[in-house]
Amino acid sequence: MARRPVNCLQLVSVTGLSQVTANPLTASGQSRELKELGNWDFARFYLIVSAISGSGTPKVVFTLSEESPADGTYFAANPASDPIFNATGLTATNAVPLVSTVDPLYGRSYQVSWVVTGTTPSLTCSLLAYGGRRGADV
Repeated sequence: MARRPVNCLQLVSVTGLSQVTANPLTASGQSRELKELGNWDFARFYLIVSAISGSGTPKVVFTLSEESPADGTYFAANPASDPIFNATGLTATNAVPLVSTVDPLYGRSYQVSWVVTGTTPSLTCSLLAYGGRRGADV
């Protein structure tokens, strides 16, 4: 089976986007539930910020959250050292992908949320995940 990327910024209400579409994002939001990641043993995330602007110093902070099997809510457990999912955030565009690896994946579903700060901020970026199962061709 061929490896297929998962668009981690696609909203539930948006359909028809290709997996590599750069998404213009609102000031804050969250992706659809990424149940595909729950079927994987590991994932590698690739982030490219193609435009970020606004007054002051616009910044975007991404959070990767895992679904709790106890009650279905999502919680964040992001290490401060992660290049994408950390509290520091990004203040500029990056021409080459920032890469984050989550290995192993334990949860049954994941979700990405973001907050863009600054006055009238604008952000366009893509966040894709590739992953698979150990010993399987994905």
